[in-house]
Amino acid sequence: MLDELISLFGWSRATFFKWKREGRGIIKLMEKYFDQEMIHEFNTTGKIERLEHIKKKDNALKAIQTEMEDLAFSTALYKINQLSSDKEQKILLKIIQKIATDSMEYLDAKIYLIDNLKAIETTLDGDTNLSSFVLQNISKVEVEALIKHHHRIDRIQSH
Repeated sequence: MLDELISLFGWSRATFFKWKREGRGIIKLMEKYFDQEMIHEFNTTGKIERLEHIKKKDNALKAIQTEMEDLAFSTALYKINQLSSDKEQKILLKIIQKIATDSMEYLDAKIYLIDNLKAIETTLDGDTNLSSFVLQNISKVEVEALIKHHHRIDRIQSH
C-alpha cells in the first residue's frame, strides 16, 4: 500500500512516514477506508469500480426518491383541489408555504400543519375545517412533499 500511496500523491517515503507519525488525517483516511487493491486500481484506471457501482446505485435511488416525491406532491395537490372553495385551497397552501419558509423545527410535518390550521380555524369562527381535511385525506409523506417543494406551489397558483 505504501508504494501505491507514494505513487498516488507524489510523496517521498520520508514524507509518508513523517505524516504517519504526526497522525495526519489523509494517512488515517487512506489506511482506514482504502486497501492496496483500490489504490492500485485508481492509479492505473483513474477510478475504483466498487465505488463507481455504489455511485450508480445511489443515483438510481435518488431518481426513485425524486419520482416518489413528485407523485406525493401531485397527489396532494389533486386532493387539495378537491376542496369545495378556492378560499380553503388558498389558506391551506399559504400555511404550507409559511411552514416551508419558517426555520421552526418539528418532528412530524403533518401534525405541525394540522396544529397551524387549528390555530387559524379558531379565528375563522368555524368557517372552515381544514385541519380535519388534512387529517383524513393527506398523508404525512404528501405533506412533507408539499413542504419540500413549496416553491412549485407558487408557479401552480399563478397559472
